Amino acid sequence: MKIRITVILILLSFTFTQSFIENLKSQTPIWTGSFGTVVIDGDIYNQISMRPELNYRNWGIGFDFYLYIDANGKLYDETWKFNTVKNTYRTILDKFRYIRYGYPGDQLYFRVGSLTNVTIGNGILVSSYSNAMEYPEEKKIGLQLGKNFPKGIGFDLIVSDFRKTPGLISVILDYPLSPKFNIEFSYCVDINQTGALDDSDDDKVPDFIDDFPNNNNYAIDTDGDGLADELDFDADGDGFDWHIHTDYNSYEEAFANWNSDLQLDPNNIIDNQKDKITFSDLKESVSGLGLSLTYYINENFKFYSEAAKLFSKCEDCILSDGSKWTPGYGLTPFGFRGHYGPFSFKMEYRHSGRHFLYNYWDRAYEINRAILNDINGETRVETKSRQLFEFGKLQGLYLDMGGSFLNIINIGLSYQDLIGEMWNNERWEAKQNNRSFISSIGLNTAKIPRLKYFNGFYQRSNVRNPLDFKNPDENTVYGYNLGVDISESMLLVYKARYSYKFDGLDLDGNSTYKQVYSMFVETQVLF
Repeated sequence: MKIRITVILILLSFTFTQSFIENLKSQTPIWTGSFGTVVIDGDIYNQISMRPELNYRNWGIGFDFYLYIDANGKLYDETWKFNTVKNTYRTILDKFRYIRYGYPGDQLYFRVGSLTNVTIGNGILVSSYSNAMEYPEEKKIGLQLGKNFPKGIGFDLIVSDFRKTPGLISVILDYPLSPKFNIEFSYCVDINQTGALDDSDDDKVPDFIDDFPNNNNYAIDTDGDGLADELDFDADGDGFDWHIHTDYNSYEEAFANWNSDLQLDPNNIIDNQKDKITFSDLKESVSGLGLSLTYYINENFKFYSEAAKLFSKCEDCILSDGSKWTPGYGLTPFGFRGHYGPFSFKMEYRHSGRHFLYNYWDRAYEINRAILNDINGETRVETKSRQLFEFGKLQGLYLDMGGSFLNIINIGLSYQDLIGEMWNNERWEAKQNNRSFISSIGLNTAKIPRLKYFNGFYQRSNVRNPLDFKNPDENTVYGYNLGVDISESMLLVYKARYSYKFDGLDLDGNSTYKQVYSMFVETQVLF
């Protein structure tokens, strides 16, 4: 029945879309369909999709209708739920690949959909941020909105996701002080980093503490007998009934109405129950204020300075020496950026106080904004903001370069090398390194038969040795995209993403990590 309903909905959507197309005379619409394979939660699904794309004047809209079916013919229905208003809203929103008005730089521009490469200012807080790293397992619908006012004043708004708690909300104000001198203010916030944790039944109780992760009516099973506390006469498993006194104001009243077939629990079940922890209880926000000053030498070269301060509410952010810590500040007193021909470059001198990270919102942020660590059988939630305590006063250089070589290969390289303090369990250690390495590669496929596109990336940030490929951690992400022409109207697409999650401690007390692999294979057909 679910499959039949889903198919009907898709056909109705196609019918509506087709009727709309008939009224669009200004531009021929683009229709692409695909079939292939995806991996979701470790399971392999066959995918069938249709992606109509329409453009009319300044407007553009792209749909994304798809079915995921496993080897047993069972439909993956997490993205086709209409049982509640909230799920209906998410399902409908999920079927839009993007909605666009205008183009970047226009007086008014907005785009609703995936965000793949967002940088604010010169990147001190937000650099190369993406909300699409976990696609197709997690499809996020974000917003980019830009408005240009008279006298060169610019306003921008970024929201990373409307389906769940967004990892990034940012407001940017751009103001020209003179034709060559510009100032930019930015505010960025993740209102709840733990919103990244899984909640399969959407009951506000994270899966890792939800005894019934697929049933939004129940969450707690104190004695582990498979029966929810609300339904269990002996919820704490001590042989005594506790429900008998829940409708009475006192034990005396309960005894006066004693039923010999039931036993009164001498212990208060409220004391015996595990707390029903919700996302509200786990809520831990992080925000940042940024200021950027830019002087344009000419259209190719500019000098700039940046400053930023991070903020986070954390009640138990206390170091082992007893001192309470709060996020700190970062400065880029001097930066130089330019491009010449097919080459671009960027150089910064960086200086930060304790508990600060440059490029806090980066490409991997949606993966590591909140992770679960299993230490000695105890599951702990670790947000990215809590990792700030490791970093002390640091200073050093950041270099970035990229370009096209022989009009065949495009390469981008970024490297950060800071030195200073790092926290080592009990004290600050001097002369420690904090390094980052980010790379990207792409091919100009115009002269390569059959190859439609190829690009890849590697990122590892804020570690002592980012080039230690044998020992990856939660700060390591890499992947690639490959497209091959099968025929004039058919394209084979292969996408792969790799990241790593904490997997406990080994016998020597060292952290271990397991690889998280996301694969997307499909054949696209152009109609």
